[in-house]
Amino acid sequence: LSEYVEQVEKLGEEARRIAIRGGNEERLTELQNSIREYDSQIQKGIKAIGKTIRSYPDFDTESKVIEDRTFIFFKPVIYRQTGDKTYYKGLVRLGVSTARIIDEIENSNRILIRQTLIIAAFAILIGIIGSLILSAIIISPIKKLMSGVETIRDTDDKEELKTFSVDVKTRDELDLLAQTINQMKDGLVKAAVANKDLIGGKDIQKNFIPLEKIGRGKKSTGSKSSENIDIFCYYEGAKGVSGDYIDYVELDDEYAVFIKCDVSGKGVPAALIMVEVATLFRNHFKNWDRKISLKELIMHVNDLIEEREFIGRFAAFILVLMNVKTGECWLSNAGDSLVHIYDSKLGQMKTITLPECPASGPIPTFMMESKITQIKYQLNKGDALFLFTDGIEESQSWFRNENFDTIKIKVPPKTKESEETEDEFEEFGVPRILDIINRVWDKSEYELVKYHYPVKKEELTFDFSSCEGSLEDAVLALLSVERIFRLYRDPSASEDNKMILDKKVDSFLSRTFDQYRKIFEHRLEGPEESEYIEYSHIKEDSQFDDLTIMAIRRK
Repeated sequence: LSEYVEQVEKLGEEARRIAIRGGNEERLTELQNSIREYDSQIQKGIKAIGKTIRSYPDFDTESKVIEDRTFIFFKPVIYRQTGDKTYYKGLVRLGVSTARIIDEIENSNRILIRQTLIIAAFAILIGIIGSLILSAIIISPIKKLMSGVETIRDTDDKEELKTFSVDVKTRDELDLLAQTINQMKDGLVKAAVANKDLIGGKDIQKNFIPLEKIGRGKKSTGSKSSENIDIFCYYEGAKGVSGDYIDYVELDDEYAVFIKCDVSGKGVPAALIMVEVATLFRNHFKNWDRKISLKELIMHVNDLIEEREFIGRFAAFILVLMNVKTGECWLSNAGDSLVHIYDSKLGQMKTITLPECPASGPIPTFMMESKITQIKYQLNKGDALFLFTDGIEESQSWFRNENFDTIKIKVPPKTKESEETEDEFEEFGVPRILDIINRVWDKSEYELVKYHYPVKKEELTFDFSSCEGSLEDAVLALLSVERIFRLYRDPSASEDNKMILDKKVDSFLSRTFDQYRKIFEHRLEGPEESEYIEYSHIKEDSQFDDLTIMAIRRK
């Protein structure tokens, strides 16, 4: 600290000279501030040294063994006085013997051990007696609870549990547990009723999609062939109702109009918006005046959603007005700008991007109107237009380790600009969709490669040489590969692990999927008139969204 002290004395001398002579107040203030700073540093240094407490011999605070000896603890007395360069003023010493401390600790340990043994013995005795009594009281109610839970578990149609209840009259936690189980059962009953309503609503939703009729319902596929074009549609709902919608109207012998729409969200709200969009679409073209314009319909849909104030809901769709004789197409969109086309001259799929336009609903029509555009595209003979919602391209295959447990892994960047990310699943993706359709019309082979699949070196190959190059083949190929994409061969799969296949998809798989017999070997018997086939000993990732697609090909 001597350098600081010298500076203080030097600055102090200068300050005294200025104070005697007078004048230069700024310099005097500056010197006083500097002196205070140096004094502060000196005091901090002295305080740091003066904090030190030592002992003789050294006392280790971390040691768990206390020896019988005497320690001398000492601490220096240090401070500074002006003009005095000696800061050490003395020493505070304290002598401490550990003998009494050791005696007290040993005595306390003996008392603690004795008391602990007495309490432990008493607790064990009480525990044994109490357990015998409680076991007699609890076993009977627990058996009732187990029986009730097993009944709920083994009842396939939960609606049948409407009058069932677990009755335990113990007036304790078991009674509360029984009430909770009954509440859970009531929830399952309500969910079963609601699920039946949703399944019914799902069947009603099919009525708005151009599918083939079967009895009072509809199949999952629909097709139409005329002199100029072929049309093929497919719809397979996920869980409950949704906002997916495809449709077409033959306006006269020359023109037809097509729509693909996806309402945001799921459930009844999305389905209600979808129904209104379908109604607007049909009504708009009921008395068509041959006006080649789609803008008015998009504005009407936007007005509908905005006026109803569906918060957070919107409709993304593409409209196509086609002259089926010449192949001239007029395309317009709202919130969905990608159109996928098979170009027969190039012999491959290509994607065209429509001008950006916001989805219908979030903004007022007067703000949206200027964004609505309409482009013209020439569909040549042999060309095909594919309109599908995001349920296919966003189909998910979850990453799994060798034990088939879901995991997160590092995913390579999708573009040069993007970065590596950590994810839990791989999406089916548009590139895979386009490649599959190309292979169908090439009548070549296709190998499904999953980014992270637990079964090493397993081939998943398709031979499309038997395909006729039809729209149906192209669409069924997409759906077949998508289904295998979500499937995984877990060795632990049992008869309780089941999957259902559309018969047309199953038939397509049986003649094109090379590993069909190895994977689909446990077929379950079902009604012959059913449109689906059920298999066991197979696991698959859930279908989270509807599979909705419409393909149009010019002859």
